[in-house]
Parts: sequence; C-alpha cells; structure tokens
Amino acid sequence: MASIDIIINKTYDQLFAELSKEYENNFVPAAGLFWTRQQYTMEYAIRVVAPTIMREFSDGINLGRDPEGFLFFHSDRLGILNTKAQSRYSVYHNSNTTTDQRAVLVQFFTMDPNKPEAQFLAKDPNQTVNWTLVSRVGNWSTLEEGSAAAHVRKASNSSEMTINVGPIGKYATFKTSGGDGKSVDVWGTFSFKTLSALKPGPHATYADYNSDRIIFYPDSGWTGSADFSGFFIPLETEPAKALGDMSFEAVNVHWSDMPL
Repeated sequence: MASIDIIINKTYDQLFAELSKEYENNFVPAAGLFWTRQQYTMEYAIRVVAPTIMREFSDGINLGRDPEGFLFFHSDRLGILNTKAQSRYSVYHNSNTTTDQRAVLVQFFTMDPNKPEAQFLAKDPNQTVNWTLVSRVGNWSTLEEGSAAAHVRKASNSSEMTINVGPIGKYATFKTSGGDGKSVDVWGTFSFKTLSALKPGPHATYADYNSDRIIFYPDSGWTGSADFSGFFIPLETEPAKALGDMSFEAVNVHWSDMPL
C-alpha cells in the first residue's frame, strides 16, 4: 500500500476501494478490539477477530472498544494467518475527513516486512483510535470462540448481579461493589471460548467489571490475560455507560445451567 501520509489522508470509501482491488475482493467481516491504558506511560494493544474464517490476531489482550469492519487477505495465503510465529502489525487512523468517513486501518506483516499479508479496515466515527502504532508484535491463531445474546440485570435494592445467556442455557451471579442503590438492565453480546469453562461447580470464578464491559476469568489475578472464559459487551444501541459507573473485581462468580 502507499505511504503512511497517503493512508491517513484518504477517506474510508477510498481505502475500502483500494483494498478491494489489491486483495481481489477477498475480505470477510471482522471486529477490532483496541485497548489503551495510562499508567507510567501510555500502553496500547489490539485484537482482531474474523469468525467466518476462524482467525484471530492478538498481542495478548482480549478487551477494548470494537469498531466492526473487514479483514482483507490474499486467498492463497490464508494458512499464514494461522501460524503461531510472531507477526508484526501497524495501526493508523485517517484525518481531515467527515465523521462518516473516519477509519482505522491495521496492517499485518508476516513474510514480507514491506508488504502486508492482510489488512483490517473499519469505520470509526467516534475516533475510538486516534493514535498510531508502528511495527508492533502479535500472533495469528485459530479462533476458538462463540457468542450469544445476553442480559445483565441488577435491582437497585440488591447487591447481586445476574448475567443470563439464554441461547446457551447459562447464567451467572455475583456480588457488586459500590453499586448500592444503583440498577442495571442491559442487553448485549456474550462471547466465550468454550462452554466447558462455564460449567456449574463448587469452584468460584472471577469477573472484572467496568462501565463498558465485563470480563470473566477462571481465577482471580488474571485481569488483562488473553486466557478468559468469556466477556460481555453492551449493544451499540444501549446508552453510554449502560453498565453504570461501577468498577470492581468480583471474586465469587458462580455459573449455572438455566432450568429447562
């Protein structure tokens, strides 16, 4: 693809047309998770998932904000996107364009450092990504994940929260922290790696709760790990901070099978 200056000064439509031509219309729906954190310095990470070809790319994170777009790739090089070997990636966003033409572009380099094996493009009207990363390292792997509609609810007079995942017949309950007098009633998507990680039993699991998502882990101390049990993201039609302004770690999460 052309130089970085040309990339960031093109509209989403222009970038989509160029990528469609470059990759001979080989593209599939995909979603990108872009994560940032200010600690001693700014930290960045990404994850891109393409369920229809069962591929995911990650540099070790599983959470973030998720513009949906397309993964472009060469059909005869799909096997390369399933290697455990390290791959390099770069992240760009365009500028000087209208809201509906804002975009984020991720380029993946596996064999040739000057020619992307694949590229992820998504509209980003809210500028989820307003930063640039160059020559970072991550891995492609087979995507082992499912998803289902889910409902999260907490009454204002209760400290107990419940997530119901009806399509897979599972639910979980846990105690909130700092949520006294607050109610939650949110629909969204629950993504999981395997159903076996959500089985009933005496062993309590763990949840990391924030205003934009809930991540479930097999044990405590795993926050930020890519080895999660599942995560809940509110629907885009839900209001901002639909999960409230609570932020806590639940260490006593129990999964159960829904009654028949």
